[in-house]
Formats: sequence, structure tokens, C-alpha cells
Amino acid sequence: MTTTMKSQFVPKKNLCWVLFTLFLFPASAQQPDKGISKVNFADTIPFEFVRNKMLVSSFVDGRPVKLIFDTGVTSMMINRSLFDGSGTALYTDSIRDANGVKKPLSYTYLKELRLGDIRFHNYKAGCWDMGQNNPFACEGADGLIGGEILQTLSVKIDVMNKRLILTDRRKHFAAEKGKWNSMKVMNNIPVIAVQPFRKVHESTVMFDTGSDGFYEMCNDIYSQLMDRMPQYISPLIVDRGSGKSKMGLLGSGTDVLRYRLQSDECKINGVKFTNVFTETHTGSISRIGADLLNYGLVIVDYPRQQFLFSPYEKVSAIELPVENVTFPLVFEEGRIKIGLVWEHSEAWRLGLRKGFILLQINGEELENDLCALLRFKGIAKKSVKVIDLEGNEREFVLDTIGK
Repeated sequence: MTTTMKSQFVPKKNLCWVLFTLFLFPASAQQPDKGISKVNFADTIPFEFVRNKMLVSSFVDGRPVKLIFDTGVTSMMINRSLFDGSGTALYTDSIRDANGVKKPLSYTYLKELRLGDIRFHNYKAGCWDMGQNNPFACEGADGLIGGEILQTLSVKIDVMNKRLILTDRRKHFAAEKGKWNSMKVMNNIPVIAVQPFRKVHESTVMFDTGSDGFYEMCNDIYSQLMDRMPQYISPLIVDRGSGKSKMGLLGSGTDVLRYRLQSDECKINGVKFTNVFTETHTGSISRIGADLLNYGLVIVDYPRQQFLFSPYEKVSAIELPVENVTFPLVFEEGRIKIGLVWEHSEAWRLGLRKGFILLQINGEELENDLCALLRFKGIAKKSVKVIDLEGNEREFVLDTIGK
């Protein structure tokens, strides 16, 4: 999830940074003095890594919770049910998620967030109604840890050892091996430079641990590339489809024509990745997601604006595994629906289309529970029953279902 930021690519030889448009919180909201209870610390905090989501056990105002560590959100987001009837003072502002969906949201100031032995006092939090069919709620999360509390810290994320290290010490990670690159911090969100294709250098890519993918290209970047380099980009397009993307924080976004591309060479901090596929999305900035964490440790040094990626295996090139093409599922009008079908996919060939309602998988009723889909991850063949656009029930056997 993210606030709105304008993204731009530049040719590889031109590394200039670009301006951003930011949605800020209202100046009229009086914030209590915020701060961190410790100084000169380096604390290790364990986490679970479930379906490319970092789940951290925490305490919010003394209550035990599980929060997703999300570098792509400006401030914390907490399930509204934790505040109902508590008398917590609220104010209202708007928020825009990774799909570009914008809605009003109530905010409060948390008396205390505790991560391990670190206590954060009076930081902002959006009061978010997660609901039954929110993809974050499916992971058992009570909210998100956003970037505001991290602005004076350096953060090391080590998925191999399932540990998060937070420190305020300036040189604590100085001996870490790997290549450091400069980054920007825009509205509390780290923004790095990435080379998504051999001839393209994209200077404003959000590092977003709340996104479970590897690299996702925003529509603005795709349009710019097609305008300026059509002969280079066109052969990299492997599929297209019209519809909605995967569910975001506030919903599924709008129907647009989306493209799927295969990178000829992707580099992050000098490390080459092959077999990288990207899908265009309606957010306003491209993003590197939490899938990167499967291949190496990451350090985000917020105050010094430095970013390190160090592969777990000491190699100069990493090949991503081959994954079957899936179709996004969305939750609309109380039903699970197919959001998009890629035109060269198995699902399209068999007759699945955008807007079909999903009823069953392998004979098991879903009962309009989006989270129930998680039970079928990893099953090779899946029989699905749907209602098509004419109201007829139909069955299909697929290698993959939606994400």
C-alpha cells in the first residue's frame, strides 16, 4: 500500500531523480510528542514469513497483536476493532492504496507500540476496517507497521534467519558485505533505483515489503516506455488482459488493459536477476516487493538514505523460479469473482473470463470466503465451478487458480 507518488523511468545513462506528488496528513491535526523509549540500541525481533508477508508479534496499547511489516505504507494501520468503544480521539483524512483506490479513513495516535523491548509512543495510525475478505486479514494480521516509526532507524531484514534488526546506531551495519546504493525517502517510504530491463534505468521504485511480488511496473512507466522505445519494449510483452488486478488494501481497483512482460535483464544493487516477469498495475509508482527477501538480506538505512541488498548465496546472478500464470481474484458485491484472464493463458483457452463468480474448488464450497482460497495453494490440479456471465454453472480443470 502506498501514498501517491509520480514515477518516472530514465535511460540507463541518465540517473536524475524526479519530483513526487505526495498526499500528506492535515496540518490541523494536533499530534502529541512522539518518540522511542530507547537510545543507542540494536534489537533483534523475530518474525514469521508467510506467503511473502512479514508477520511481527507486537503489542498495541498493551494488547497482543500481529502486524505486517510494510515499508510501502506511510504510517501504521490498525484494525478498527481494536479501538471500538475505547474513546480514542480520531480525525479523518483520505488514503490511496497500491491500486489507486482512494477512501476516507479515520486516524488516531497510539499511546504505545511495542516491538520486542522497543516502545514507540504517540505515532499515527489509520483505523482500518479489515473485514473478512481483506487479503491482509487472511494472514491473521491486525494491521500494518508503516514507515513513520522507522525514520530514525536502520533496518535489517533477514528472511533466512527470520529476524528483523532495528538500530539507531550510525555504523552498526558498516561491516555488512554487499553493495550499498543511495535511496530517497519520500513520505516515509524508501524509494530505490532499479534496472528493470537491460536498456532501462528506473530511478523511482518503491521498496514495498507489503507487496508479495518481485517487480511490478506502474502503467505510467509502461506508457512512457512504449512512447519512447516501442521497438525495444514490444518484443518483451508476453501477454495482456483487461480487468482488475489483485486485491489491495482498499479493494480491487478499476478495469484497465494490463500487460505482462518478461525482462531481458533486471538488476538490483548490481545483482542480476533472470526469468523476471512483471505485470502492469494502476498504482502511481513501480515497486519491488517482498519476494526479493527470499534471495538475500536487505538493509534500509532511513536517516542516511542508503539501501543494501546482499544475496544469501554469493553469486552475481540469480534465476527466479518458473511460475505458472495465474489470474487475479477480487471480492465484489459479496462474491469472489475473476478479476482478469490473460489472453494467452490456459484459463483463457478453456473459456474462463473476467467477471465469472467462483463457487467451488475441488468440490469444496468457498461460501464467498476469499481467505478459503489459501487452503488450495500448492495443489497441482484444481477443479473449479463458476457461474458465467449468462448465469450458467460451468466447471473447469486448471493447473493454477488466482492469486
